[in-house]
Amino acid sequence: MQVWSRLLCISAWLSAGAVYSKDMSVSTVGGSGQWADISAKVTRSLEDECAKIGYPGKTAGIVVDRITGNVFMVIPDQGIWRSDDQGNSFARIDGGRIGGRCETGSSLNFDPLGKSLTCLMLDGPSGCTLDGGKTWQPMKAKQRGWDSGSVQWSGDKTANIFALRHECGGEIYASDDIGKSWKLKGKAFASVGILDAKNSSPPKKKNLEYFAQQTAAIAG
Repeated sequence: MQVWSRLLCISAWLSAGAVYSKDMSVSTVGGSGQWADISAKVTRSLEDECAKIGYPGKTAGIVVDRITGNVFMVIPDQGIWRSDDQGNSFARIDGGRIGGRCETGSSLNFDPLGKSLTCLMLDGPSGCTLDGGKTWQPMKAKQRGWDSGSVQWSGDKTANIFALRHECGGEIYASDDIGKSWKLKGKAFASVGILDAKNSSPPKKKNLEYFAQQTAAIAG
């Protein structure tokens, strides 16, 4: 299977969209790189239809299925869009089940083996697909939503998720049912990630290890 080696990035600036480079070895410094805008056609089409794009405008989240090369792009308050042709065209695939925006790069978590994607959204519905976007499972909301998260992809069935709740004193939550329910694990955290989940099969969830950097430690 051919590996698609395009580089995708999304700028933190409010006016930016999503772009890709045809050659990752080409420097983009000074305008010498081969970059192409892949989001403008989608955002212009929505604007022409008088569809309101939420804050901060343009795009707010992008990820690639490394197996198929399909691109998944979030338009604030307009759901998640998929391209099957390396960004030349996009179609919305969530059926209104995904909303809001991505607060950080780890709001979207794609399984390295393909197909499975969790969307931990802010100011909109979160959800998960296990089949590349054909069907979606909703996640239970926690007020405004999430800043970031990490998913156990190593098991036969995706289940364990750790997520950082938005602007709530660094509250970190865990879910063992793909976001159908959440349990508060601690406070004063700044980031989260799963280190080892190979021994986390039910009912002994205690073996699921996780880490989080405390805000005080970062400040120090």
